[in-house]
Amino acid sequence: MSTSFAVHRLLAVVALAAFWSCARPSPPEVKEIRAIPRPTVAAGHEASLAVEASGAGPLEFKWSASRGTVEPRDAPVALYKAPATPGVDSVTVEVRGKGGSTIRNLTIRVTEAGPRDPMGGTLPAGKVTFGNLQDGQQVPCEVAVRGLYSVDLQGRLWPVVYVAGRYHPQDEGGNPPVMAKGTWYGTVRFGDCTHPERDRGKAFQLVLVTADEQADRAFRDYIDKARRTGDFPGLEELPPGAVERARVQVIRDQQDIQPPKAKVPGP
Repeated sequence: MSTSFAVHRLLAVVALAAFWSCARPSPPEVKEIRAIPRPTVAAGHEASLAVEASGAGPLEFKWSASRGTVEPRDAPVALYKAPATPGVDSVTVEVRGKGGSTIRNLTIRVTEAGPRDPMGGTLPAGKVTFGNLQDGQQVPCEVAVRGLYSVDLQGRLWPVVYVAGRYHPQDEGGNPPVMAKGTWYGTVRFGDCTHPERDRGKAFQLVLVTADEQADRAFRDYIDKARRTGDFPGLEELPPGAVERARVQVIRDQQDIQPPKAKVPGP
């Protein structure tokens, strides 16, 4: 084999390797996995689990626990139930995407049930939790929000942004968030996404409410009218039949973001 041929062959192999490394997307990036309200759970009690991941999608999720149980196993947020006996448990989430998979682990300390751990993370009747938002967190204008709800929850769940004394119901194509098997998820917009610089550093409250048929219709009618007129003044108060379930205050971050393609309800 001549030296020239060997050099050309080596260059071809290097070029091919570079091509495949560029063409194949990277595995998903898992930014955070956490237990809510904390990674300490009383035996037999529950806590919310949330994973924040990004990458070439669609992304698929698979949860497991060495001692406890996790349901649902295939969503970005889930409900962890601790085993009946104290000790240490290991929770694992695998995130799959076009570029492969990424696995992360979370250690949960399981304590004895009883008054020594009153914040064990139970999800009582009528309870709703945020899976990826907490007080004081900085957020961009548009955020994909998610969380858990007790399966006995009555009514439709609506996220409502409260700012400057007004309530702004949030929707996705005219509909409230998706609710399925104890998990809810949707999209929320904090402020004017067409001019994001206006609301940098501003505080917003996100209120989760359940709405009976009358309140659900009031939210939908407001959104329909706002879209027709191009005016989104917000509501002075929640309509009758809307019950607040949870509230969190967030701060608009300092980074510029791309505006949404279409105007949506927002303050």
